[in-house]
Amino acid sequence: LGLHQGNRNDLRGAVDPEEAFLQIQRVLAGKGSKTQIETVALNAGALLWLVGDVSTIKEGVERALHLIHSGKALDKLKEVMDYQRQAR
Repeated sequence: LGLHQGNRNDLRGAVDPEEAFLQIQRVLAGKGSKTQIETVALNAGALLWLVGDVSTIKEGVERALHLIHSGKALDKLKEVMDYQRQAR
């Protein structure tokens, strides 16, 4: 898949919800560690393949990495958050 072997310490979760949210934002902005970004891309890529949006997991990973590095993944998170605020 073209991914590197990461450091599992980079995948430790945050202690509190605020830090977890900041961690997610950093990863979706392409500013997390390489291990974090590639792990998210691998999971997203597999889901894209499962729902039939791509023909291979590798293609899904590549698309997910593009979405992360282009800022579109973070934009989508913000869009979902705005929708939730309006729905309250």
